[in-house]
Amino acid sequence: MGANMHKPSVIMSVLLTVLIPVAILLLSSNLVLRMPLTYEFYFNDSQTLDEIDYSITVSDMGSAIGKYLSMPGSEDFQVYENNGKYKDTVFTTSEQTVMKKAKGFLFRQLLVVLGLLIVTILIYANTSRKGLRDLLRHESWIAMGVTVALMILQWVLVRHKNFRAMLYGTFIGSKLSKTSTLYIVFGGGKIYSTYLMFSTIAMIALLLLFVYVNYKYTKPDRIFYGRGF
Repeated sequence: MGANMHKPSVIMSVLLTVLIPVAILLLSSNLVLRMPLTYEFYFNDSQTLDEIDYSITVSDMGSAIGKYLSMPGSEDFQVYENNGKYKDTVFTTSEQTVMKKAKGFLFRQLLVVLGLLIVTILIYANTSRKGLRDLLRHESWIAMGVTVALMILQWVLVRHKNFRAMLYGTFIGSKLSKTSTLYIVFGGGKIYSTYLMFSTIAMIALLLLFVYVNYKYTKPDRIFYGRGF
């Protein structure tokens, strides 16, 4: 009877081995693609801004991209070059369309992440409340291993040009000329190396946070707290 009562909890806890790694992967990806630091690091490292016909600083371009992708609203993405009393626009309408689609993708991805986090927290809290902390510890170790496997898989897949093209075609779709400013700014897709580095760092940080929280909530109760009673 007791085993049957705990069976749903066991099944739900097993789901954690999938939900936790996927949530960590998607959340790290979403955060990294919204951070100005990601783009500033890439522009400094690749010097791609030297190849465009506009004088824009690394911090200005990185800040503009990160702010646009992070802030709500439907305004078009644009960066301006100071030209005396005037400000010249840098990006065309087609380039703005690409950025709008990228922003929409990140918003949808964030909704998925929030949904996964809510479900994960509910399952974790429910399993812990039913006194199955040993099971949680066991499943959490598996989840950590799956997270590491996802890190490796991401490195393998994202480094393949065909896979990146498939992702771009699926979630963005709009084609850019190789001479367009936006195409050059992102190095024709070469920014993926910077993305992988920052995404891995973010995944490790989130994994360590999970390890800490999991340890605090599932560590065995201490029976003896001192030498005396």
